Amino acid sequence: MAKGANISLPVIFGIVVFSGALVVSFLGIQKVAQLLGWNWSGDGSLNPSLEKAILCSYNRCKYGCGDSRLDDLTWNNAGESVSCGLQYCGDVPDVFKSDNKLCGWYSQQYPVEVITNERHTISKDVLKVFDCILDKNAQGNFLDSILSTINIPQLLYNEIVSLLQGQGFGTFKILIVSDSLISSATRADCSMGGSYKFSNTITKATIKAIPIYVDTFDISIKPLGLVELGRFEASHVSNEPNYTKLDPGIVKTPTIQWDSANVESLLNRISLGGETNWVFKAVRPDPSRTDVPILHIVVYSVNLPPGGPALDTRIACDSSQGLSRSTTVYQSPYRLDIYCNSYSYLFNSDEDINYFVYNVNMLYTKS
Repeated sequence: MAKGANISLPVIFGIVVFSGALVVSFLGIQKVAQLLGWNWSGDGSLNPSLEKAILCSYNRCKYGCGDSRLDDLTWNNAGESVSCGLQYCGDVPDVFKSDNKLCGWYSQQYPVEVITNERHTISKDVLKVFDCILDKNAQGNFLDSILSTINIPQLLYNEIVSLLQGQGFGTFKILIVSDSLISSATRADCSMGGSYKFSNTITKATIKAIPIYVDTFDISIKPLGLVELGRFEASHVSNEPNYTKLDPGIVKTPTIQWDSANVESLLNRISLGGETNWVFKAVRPDPSRTDVPILHIVVYSVNLPPGGPALDTRIACDSSQGLSRSTTVYQSPYRLDIYCNSYSYLFNSDEDINYFVYNVNMLYTKS
C-alpha cells in the first residue's frame, strides 16, 4: 500500500461526520431535510402537510381562490410538490366554484388531499382560525347530527340553525377530525361561540399516515336574506372522499341524494382512474311530482367544451316506467356503464323535508 493511504476507519468516520455537520450548519436542518425528501417542519415536529392542507381548504372557502393566503401553502403529496392555489383552486372546474370560492358540497367534491408515508401533527396553536378541534370523544351527539346530514345540504342547514339558535347564534369555528385518523391526542376544555363549551377537545394530535381529505363548510344564517344571525365555519378531516373514485373493472355504488325542494341534485364528481373527471347530476323529470322513481342523468366531461354533455338520458329505477334501468356513456378511451340499483323517497319528520335517494351502480372500463 502506498505511503499515506493507511487511514483508519475512525478517522474516515470522523471526517464524514464533520463534513455533514458543516453542510447542516451552512444550509440549515430544514433545507437539508427538504433536499433528502423528508418533510421536516423546522421545529422537530411531525409532518406539517396536513395543517397546511386544512388551512388551504379553510382559506379557499372563506376568502376565495385568488386570496394571497393561499400563496405559501405548499406541501409534498407522494413525493410531488403541490400548491393550494394551483392544484386545489386553479385545477378545479369553475362550475364547482361560487364567487371563486370552494365551500360545502363542492368542497367535498374537490377536497384538499394529503398523501404521504409519514404521520402528521395538528395543533390548535397553529390552527388558530378554529375555536375548537373536535372528534366524537369531545361531543358525540353534536357531531353525529352534523355528520349524518353533511351530504344533504338542506338537512345540514337546518341542523346548523337548530344548533346556533340554541346557543343564541354567534359564529362557530370548528375543525372536525374523524376518530379513525387519530393515533394519539392531548385534550382540554374549549369554548365556542362565546358560550358553547366542550370538554375533552383536541389541543394537539398525531394523525395516521393514510390518504386524507379536507373539506370546509361556511354556512351563514340569514332568514329571508335579512341580517346575518349566525355563522358556522367548519373544516372536516376524513380518510374517505365524498366524491366517487372509480377504478377500472370494479363496480361501485355511489349514493345520489337531494331534497325535494330542488328540481335537480348538486353536481357529483366522478374520477375515472385518477386520469380524468366527469360531472354527474340527477334531475327530477317532472318537477310537479315527487314520487316518480326516474333518474334523469346528465354526464359532463370536464375536458369537453362548455355546454357539451357526454350523455343526457333517463333511466328508471324500476320496471313500471317503460324505461331501461341502465345506460352507457362512452368517450374514447373511457366507458362508463350506469345501472340504477335502487330508489327511495324519504321523509324526515323532524326536519319536515322530503328527499330522494338513488343507489347507482357504476362500472368504468378503459379501451
